[in-house]
Amino acid sequence: MAGRFFRRVGQTTRGTSLKGEIVDQIFNELSLSGAHSDKYRALQAMYDVCQASVSLEKLGFCRSVRTTRDFATRELAKGYTYNDWIVDKDARIAFKDMYSLMLSRFSKSPYVESLCQEHGMTEFEEYRFDESNHCFGLALAHIWGIPALSLAGDTRFADDEISFSRNVMDEDANIASHPCRVLRLSREADISKHEDKVRACLMPDIPNGAVLLEKAAVTFPYLAFCGDAPWQLEGMDRNDMYFRTIVGILQALNEAMRLVDRPEAEFAPQGIHYIPGERSTTMDMPKARAARTFSCPDGIRREFWEHVRINRALRVHLFSDRPNKRVYIGHVGEHLPTARFS
Repeated sequence: MAGRFFRRVGQTTRGTSLKGEIVDQIFNELSLSGAHSDKYRALQAMYDVCQASVSLEKLGFCRSVRTTRDFATRELAKGYTYNDWIVDKDARIAFKDMYSLMLSRFSKSPYVESLCQEHGMTEFEEYRFDESNHCFGLALAHIWGIPALSLAGDTRFADDEISFSRNVMDEDANIASHPCRVLRLSREADISKHEDKVRACLMPDIPNGAVLLEKAAVTFPYLAFCGDAPWQLEGMDRNDMYFRTIVGILQALNEAMRLVDRPEAEFAPQGIHYIPGERSTTMDMPKARAARTFSCPDGIRREFWEHVRINRALRVHLFSDRPNKRVYIGHVGEHLPTARFS
């Protein structure tokens, strides 16, 4: 049944990252900002990030490092681009065997921008590091729920996590901004420091929706699945285009409820497009109300107006029961009817 809602990875263009359990690596192109004062410091930073890439492969990531179209012309040091590094004899001497190894790692097509579109990014949303910079590498890392390789040297990317924003336009042309965070990896020591988080990104124990539901009591102790959600999830696996995104959404919802320490506390999921309700014109529609009404495991029928936007056409509908510290997941799939979408 998942085929009704989610495009299979096998149906996307060549180069998609979700090949079974192997996930491509991603490079934060904004870190190639010419921050180093000379090429020798840049060479050391590139060597460090190359070692981090090799360590990621040992943990189970694919060896390919996805980059943006303009990657080769971005600067490692002032006036010293990735293209310069490729033909630099000093780089070959410094890197030795690592030099040729890394030339085969940094991939070409499909580029990060295309992969963002393949995996749900539309013209109605954009990821920005700041007012001046779009951040495609960080965007894809956020969509896939994995860390981003980042060249050391730029102080903007010195923290363990990189913060940026996802700006989304709704049906009324209003723009909402949502905070995002991605783990930053610049050297092998960063992977050792965050190995548990890095391993968790591969989701080795959640190959499909059936296993997700089976392990839900342990993996997502604050979630409960009801309504349409169980059969929708049972039909999905890693070959479904948005499976990783959905697991990330469930992780964010579970974590948000874990942090609710009293019934009146705010339920505030982070890093996802969470919407606490619908406009009154939709709530007054009998068809919309009926589509969002599900029987919960405690026997109570509830209206699931809260939802998370996967992309323009797909939603996760939920009910956050803060007094009982439980999030009921009732629907994972097609956009349910609204006053503007039916």
